[in-house]
Amino acid sequence: MEGMAIGKLRDEGMQMKDAMEMAGGLGKQILSEVSTKIKIQLNGCKYPPKDYLSLHGKISSGSFL
Repeated sequence: MEGMAIGKLRDEGMQMKDAMEMAGGLGKQILSEVSTKIKIQLNGCKYPPKDYLSLHGKISSGSFL
């Protein structure tokens, strides 16, 4: 979500260095909004999930999936 936040801040005219510094907080806000939308959609299903598990974190360049 930080990449999306940086893009949004850059579109608003912010310099790259400043956008990268501000991206953390905005990234969390974007993640919260997206998570809420997904939960609403899933809860509307015939068999909604009983719970949710958020998987987030940074993947280092040497990691394999």
